[in-house]
Amino acid sequence: MEFTAEKTDDGTFLYTEYKGLLLCWSQGEGETGKGGDDEAESGYPGADVVELVNLRGDTTTVYKLADGTYMDRIERRFIYNGTDTWTDEDGAEWKLLVLKM
Repeated sequence: MEFTAEKTDDGTFLYTEYKGLLLCWSQGEGETGKGGDDEAESGYPGADVVELVNLRGDTTTVYKLADGTYMDRIERRFIYNGTDTWTDEDGAEWKLLVLKM
């Protein structure tokens, strides 16, 4: 995958086109601690990138898309309920992966 980086007054943006979808990552004021709220700015709840685990112990990393849904690297779609659960396209529930030190 090729990525394009763009630096603006509002932050740094990294984007690529993948299978007809525009994937975009940003580091702006909300992420650097200078103020702002990423969730409020995007209009959709949830972080841009999240590590998830299901009841079987499978893990995956999901990335927020422009429409507020999430997708992992094997193109499974996930919907976030706004509190603590992501549901994949097969109906399986996933939770935030928390690593114990």
